[in-house]
Order: sequence, then structure tokens, then C-alpha cells
Amino acid sequence: MTEDIQKEKTEETAQIPSFGLEILRDYLIPELLGEEAPHILYWAGKDLARKFPLESLEEINSFFKRSLVW
Repeated sequence: MTEDIQKEKTEETAQIPSFGLEILRDYLIPELLGEEAPHILYWAGKDLARKFPLESLEEINSFFKRSLVW
């Protein structure tokens, strides 16, 4: 029974539309940041990794599952 519940939750999260995020990531942010976008995004990624250190793949998975609930 637990496997069925987990499967349902996985299917629910898989159905979350990512179109809005893709527009932000692929079009709006590069347009706003211009030629410096790759450098700024690299720095921002490093900064996020320092603020939210994750030690394992399980922690990464849990972190992003929590972010869906927020």
C-alpha cells in the first residue's frame, strides 16, 4: 500500500507544469541580464549551494520535494 501512495505522489509532482519556469530560465533572465547572464547565474548557483548545503542525493531529493510544498 505504501508503494501505491508513493507512486501517486510521484505522478502528482510529475504533472506540475514547468512552462513558466522554463520561460523565466531560458528567455526572461537572459534578456534581463544580457551578456553577463552566464557569469551571474554561475555566481548565483554557487551562492545558493553555500546557503543550502546538501551532502547526498537523498538530501537533494528531499530538498526539492519540500520546495514543492512551500
